[in-house]
This record gives sequence, structure tokens and C-alpha cells, in this order.
Amino acid sequence: MLRQLFIYFFLFLSVTFAGDKITIAYYISAIQDTSIKDKKISLEYWVQELGNSIDLKVSARYYKDIHKFKKDFEEGKIDMIVATAVTFAKYFDPEKFETGFIAKQSDNNDELVLITSNTSGIKTLKDLRGKKLSILKSDVFAKIYFDMFLLKKFHLNSERFFSRIIKTNKRSVNVLKVFFKKADAALVTAKVYKISSELNPQIRQKTKILKTFSLNVASPTYFRKGLDPKIIQKIKKEVFRLSTYPRGKEILTVFKADRMVECSTEYIYMAKNIYQTYRKLINKYKGK
Repeated sequence: MLRQLFIYFFLFLSVTFAGDKITIAYYISAIQDTSIKDKKISLEYWVQELGNSIDLKVSARYYKDIHKFKKDFEEGKIDMIVATAVTFAKYFDPEKFETGFIAKQSDNNDELVLITSNTSGIKTLKDLRGKKLSILKSDVFAKIYFDMFLLKKFHLNSERFFSRIIKTNKRSVNVLKVFFKKADAALVTAKVYKISSELNPQIRQKTKILKTFSLNVASPTYFRKGLDPKIIQKIKKEVFRLSTYPRGKEILTVFKADRMVECSTEYIYMAKNIYQTYRKLINKYKGK
């Protein structure tokens, strides 16, 4: 099912501008809470089937090497980039992109929440000192943001504040770590916590939100500067209407989103500011 939805999404995304060649590039770290293997198989199958059936040249690429990724982009070999906010912040100039789009949740479910057990006796963040934290392994931006918060408040990053950091491959597993008392706290999205609680009402009864952070950690998609504006508008128009019909809504579930919304390059500047602040704080409190 997951594989089919990715095929439908990229077929749907590209069919509107037949005759043009578009290269979509994923930086591997942008694939969070989803199987990399499933995504790669989906795209490879989609590209093959699409090339056999319609007059459209599409290239989908995956990158592990950030230097190769950046080089190909600067040489104009990539038209659309999907990467984490941290990747954009560390390696790319916002001025080289056109406004793109990002996954969005309704009812503020984009937010990050720090959860803990109701019976743990933990009432404040200070009570978590020396405890165990569970986080998503690939969610670098969330960890940096959380570390920045800890450094400002306690002059310690998460590695020094907690006795142990448990890294998982799915956010829902982090919720269960707290539920089964394998971890004292977990950093997850509000959406995942809500869904987990709906699937198992005992989770809501036995856990609580200790702290909420207003940060969307979804990986944005941007267009390279200079790409035909008509193509950009066609892509965005189709992406933004995904939430208006059944198949589109199924596609959005793959991205764990209710809809796609416009994402300006201000998001990259925001990420750069967070990363730079984090680095300054790390250096300031190093060894303390």
C-alpha cells in the first residue's frame, strides 16, 4: 500500500507538465519515520512505468553524500530538493531557491511534544535530569531545537542532561517506550502522540505532555531558482489540492500530513538561526 501511494503521488505530480524534464532529489536524511527501501523501490518503479507509458522525462535521485548532492544542485542537475531543515541550514543558500511546500497538520499537530508518564513523579523539566530520553534517530532538527532549549535553560545538551538517549526508527515507538516505562520521556510530534492515544486510549490515561514546542520538523521541498515558473505553479497547484479528494488524502497519509502548504525560504533562514544559536551555545557551555 505504501509503495503504491508513492507511485501515485509522483505520477500525479509530474503528469501535468509532459514534455519537460524534471529531476527530483531526496537527501536520505529527509526520509523520517518511513522505510527508505520502500520509498526507493516506489520511485524506481514509478519512473520506469512512467517512461513506458507517457511522453515525460523524469529523474528521481537519492543522495547520501551531501557534497555530491550540493554539487549537482549547483550545476543545475536538480530541479526540486527534498531535505531536512538542518540540511538546508548547513549547506544551502536560501537565495538559490523558489518558494516550495511542506507537509502540514491541522489543529497545531505539527508541534513537538515532550511526554512522560503520569506515575513517574516528573512534574517539571528539571525532574528529567539524569533520566532516559527516547527520540527518533533521524530527527536531527528536533534534537537540535531541543538541545538549544536545554542549553539555554540548564547549560547542558541532551547527552549531558539525560543519563541515556534511546534512538528509535519510528516516533510511535518512542511513545510506547514511555508507556511501558522503558524511557522516562520522549520527544515526538503532537500528531503521533494523538494517533497513538486514539489507537490505545490507555496511553492518554497513563502519559502526559510535559512541554510543547512550536516547531514543524517536516522536510520541506524547494524548487531551484530559474526553473520555469509555469512548471512550478502547475506542480504547486496539484500538490495543494491533494486534500480535496479521496486518493489525494491517501497520498497525504504517507507524508503524515493533512495537507501541503506553501513554504517560503524564510523557513530556511529560521533553521539557520536555530542551528547557529545551537552551535554558539554548545561552544559557550562546552566543558561546563
